Amino acid sequence: MPTKWLRASLLSGIDKILLEQFSLSISLLENEINFDFNLLKDPDYKLPLTTALKVLDDCAKYTGCQYFGALLANEQNNDHLSLMYSLAKSCNSFDDALSVVFEQRLKRTNGFEWQPSKDEFNAYIKSHIDDISGIDTTQATLFGIIRLFKFFKNITKNKWCPSQIYFTFPAPNNIKYLKKILGADIYFNMKFNGFIFPIKQLSLEMSGQNSKLNTALKDFLTLTGKSSNTNKLTQIKLSIRSLLILNQRCTLTDIAESQHQTTRAIQYYLKKHQLTYQNLLDGVRYNIARDMLIETENSIYKISSLIGFTDSTVFTRSFKKHVGLSPTKYRQEYQDLKLGNNYML
Repeated sequence: MPTKWLRASLLSGIDKILLEQFSLSISLLENEINFDFNLLKDPDYKLPLTTALKVLDDCAKYTGCQYFGALLANEQNNDHLSLMYSLAKSCNSFDDALSVVFEQRLKRTNGFEWQPSKDEFNAYIKSHIDDISGIDTTQATLFGIIRLFKFFKNITKNKWCPSQIYFTFPAPNNIKYLKKILGADIYFNMKFNGFIFPIKQLSLEMSGQNSKLNTALKDFLTLTGKSSNTNKLTQIKLSIRSLLILNQRCTLTDIAESQHQTTRAIQYYLKKHQLTYQNLLDGVRYNIARDMLIETENSIYKISSLIGFTDSTVFTRSFKKHVGLSPTKYRQEYQDLKLGNNYML
């Protein structure tokens, strides 16, 4: 069976909780469970799924906190979920958001699987974690349920309310903490882990409708759909465009992950076509900049910031070198051309 991996940053914040809430020595725990918590601070580092599950389980045992996974999820700000937040918020309804998130993103999270379904009265979201021999997945389940709960609350502006939440394991030693976070009836020793809520809540409207997000969503769905009409280079460009439009980090590693390939494979493909990642990134950046200069009234500074430049002067110089005109001149010439066309009509 192939090794499954998770981003180490998914578990970020463990060291802070151990120190601030339990006054425990990080170094002592590191020695005891043979794990370096500094790895969780590296955004590009990945952990085997078995290691991630074991770390959560070991922390629960070390602290005596049987709801440690829930505590960690509740303390995290989930910045790394911002792309999924944006994708979900750009949908028309909660039902549409579930389809996008589950079909395009969460179902591809190695080791974790979410299964939405519905009947005449209720909707269900069941979670599943691959069976790992000898490792208790209770903490990972608590962690995942709380994260997803916060996610749904956010995209619906707190309007989504599950009526029941099920767990397959026995109740932990502080049910009050879970009830305070979840605000729903909680049941343990059930047949599945997940949420039950009234089916009418699927029609809840999302809060983030705007053209920028819709464009990014369309690009993202084209990318993940792997259309036979979309070649690999176009897919890479779409991925870069989506991340830039949503103001996300856009490294070669991020692009490789979006393509479900290694960075080496992407580099080899680009080299084969006499391209570099930086050249490709710059090309997409300037295309977005040109669109914004024409279609919006955003300042040069704001546009440069939106596409990843920290210095608008550097952006102006680079744009002129790439396009042949300064951003201001490019915008002015388009406006002059538009006025001329209107006059001719």
